[in-house]
Amino acid sequence: MRDSIKNAFDLGNDKSFCPNDREGKLIDKISTIIVNKNLSIPAIVVLETLTPLNYVGSQAMRFFEPIVSTFISKSSYIDFVGIIEKRGGINFIIKKIEEIDTKSTKRNK
Repeated sequence: MRDSIKNAFDLGNDKSFCPNDREGKLIDKISTIIVNKNLSIPAIVVLETLTPLNYVGSQAMRFFEPIVSTFISKSSYIDFVGIIEKRGGINFIIKKIEEIDTKSTKRNK
């Protein structure tokens, strides 16, 4: 019995997130825009704050999809919501922002 309920409340491993090609390109694009606008630190703070509510936030984003899709690409928006939904997606975005920011900082020195 103990073995059957051992992982009942396991939230999964954040390191298990592996984006597909479209998601990877979208994360690169978003991260690059954030770094180019010098918003790395505020973006990381907001993402870290929202990490515990990633699934709830993604569902709210799904609710607003008809409105938002009039302003931006619907396929990119759906892909982004899919990334946010997955456990570890936000942490992957944070790591990508930090990686691009580090490369940008080294290049500017």
